[in-house]
Amino acid sequence: MMRARSRCVWIVLGWAVASAAPAWAQVIDDRSFVDALPSTLIDFETRGDGTPIVLRPGDSETLPAGEYAAQGVTFNMDIEWVNDAGVDFSAAQAIGGSPDIGIPDLPDDFTMFFDAPVRAFGFWVVNNRTRSIDPRFEAFDASGASLGIAVFNGSLIDGITGIAEYGFMGIASPGAPIASVRITKDATMFDDLILTTASACRADVDGDGALTIFDFLLFSNLYQDGDAQADFDGDGELTLFDFLAFQTAFDAGCP
Repeated sequence: MMRARSRCVWIVLGWAVASAAPAWAQVIDDRSFVDALPSTLIDFETRGDGTPIVLRPGDSETLPAGEYAAQGVTFNMDIEWVNDAGVDFSAAQAIGGSPDIGIPDLPDDFTMFFDAPVRAFGFWVVNNRTRSIDPRFEAFDASGASLGIAVFNGSLIDGITGIAEYGFMGIASPGAPIASVRITKDATMFDDLILTTASACRADVDGDGALTIFDFLLFSNLYQDGDAQADFDGDGELTLFDFLAFQTAFDAGCP
């Protein structure tokens, strides 16, 4: 927790601001959407403790459900790291800037959980286009309500090499944060998971997709509570300059 060095800039109301109803999430097809924000990357080439994974082509290894807990990601079951032996899959992974290891060999239906409230996530996807099942993500909020679905087909496919089709697929939720994601697939590899807890529009503090007085009220409450989210100028302290930075971001509006 940060200490607020100026505690009398705004009056903090003594009641909680009601949260908005969850907004329908949006599908994202470009990693730059998340790269532009403070983010966490899990490349699946290393274990949760940072040690390298070594797999020969065609081999797989059990990935424990809590392996990446330190990075804020867990699964509902053990899955598998895999080094696909296919030339087409290796080429498609290389196009995404990733070495050969990804997830999962098995299972084909599993759930990923986020320890912190995530605003956006995505994977580099390599899929066997000869199969009839398209990879699919469904995001849920903390109550279990569905926020939106992404299906890997159409414009999400960046290109094809042999039997492999590839591209980036993710989900962003400007309203309710993403707590979990159900992933279904057939012959598909996912690699380079990237996620962010930051909103694409920092001034939209309550995440309802609009800039309103409630964003001012919530920012003020975060500041008074010493919450790091109120450090808008990124200097590690809460000062008058954070109010000015927030005001500037608010006045600039959101894309």
